[in-house]
Amino acid sequence: MGLNPCRHNVVSQEFSMIIDWAFRQSDIDVLLGGSCALSEFYLGHRVPEDIDFFISKKEDLKAFKTALSQSFKIQREEVIKRASSYRYIVEAGGQDIVVHCTRSEKLKHPKERESYTTKFESIQLHTPDFIGAWKLSRRRQESLIDCTKKVIDLYFLTCAGVTFSDFLSVFYAFKIEPRNMVNWPYQFPYYDASLLKEISLKHLSSSQVDPFLEKFRTEVKAILKDKKQEN
Repeated sequence: MGLNPCRHNVVSQEFSMIIDWAFRQSDIDVLLGGSCALSEFYLGHRVPEDIDFFISKKEDLKAFKTALSQSFKIQREEVIKRASSYRYIVEAGGQDIVVHCTRSEKLKHPKERESYTTKFESIQLHTPDFIGAWKLSRRRQESLIDCTKKVIDLYFLTCAGVTFSDFLSVFYAFKIEPRNMVNWPYQFPYYDASLLKEISLKHLSSSQVDPFLEKFRTEVKAILKDKKQEN
């Protein structure tokens, strides 16, 4: 896909402090994903608002919180999904950082782990196609700003050479029915044009995004139709 990880330095020093800290915890198997991984290590296209860590072992969730509280001050903790997803407001260098820690077993098997993770120095990352696939997820009602961010992320991913087929192949690899996961891009391609320049660090206009979304809808529908006929 032509996307080798590197440091774009779009995150703050405090963000970097927490990211680097997480990968010094040798007893905890942690991966960095989401918009933070995508922005800082692949695209450099926008400033992420939070850090998304993914952990495969249940016992490591507790160990992660313990280690985090020993190194930083946790201002607030929220349970997003019982026993599997947590949101911490962490003070680092005088700045409050949102840190998500989610249990994910998707990459616990060696084959999938090799296919959908990579490394930059000591930092373990989800691959761009894996991140993009989960950007297609619409498992809850999202705000217009959330959809706009996802549209921007997917736009720049495709500009970097990651295809719609690449995104959907992740779903098929994990035996997930993508038809239930990709409704919003091809059926509800809503975004706020006024937010494009505010969110993106690179030039982006609705005249670029509109054709992209139309192509996206057309190609995703075609891929799903072909896949259904194969089955």
